[in-house]
Amino acid sequence: MPKQHGYSPKIRRAAVIAYRQDIRSGLGSQHALKSARKLAPNVVDRTIFNWLRQDNSDEATASRKSRSGRPRKCTARDEYLIIGHAIRLRESFLPIGRDDLTQFARSYLGLDLSPQYVGKLLQKYGFSYQIV
Repeated sequence: MPKQHGYSPKIRRAAVIAYRQDIRSGLGSQHALKSARKLAPNVVDRTIFNWLRQDNSDEATASRKSRSGRPRKCTARDEYLIIGHAIRLRESFLPIGRDDLTQFARSYLGLDLSPQYVGKLLQKYGFSYQIV
């Protein structure tokens, strides 16, 4: 399980800004730490120094979040191809089965998707499937 951070990026940024402003004003490191701790109470000095080294901008935190977690097995393009195949089946008045679409994904896209995932994918795009 990933480590949970107790402070939001907004609070971290505010603490870093307060620290840097006090240092620029010549108030000293201890005063700057106290200012940062007012915004992020119970934070350890080492953590504040780590925050100073990190890039806590909105773009950087969004980039880290987008990279976190398990990579997607099925890209948006693959999803559209599977759904396009389902539409073609529906237009031909053929039943749409999860197993048929799973076989399509395996044969033509090289993806080993579970029937449950294909069912969720169909549901996501507003289809109902027939168990054949």
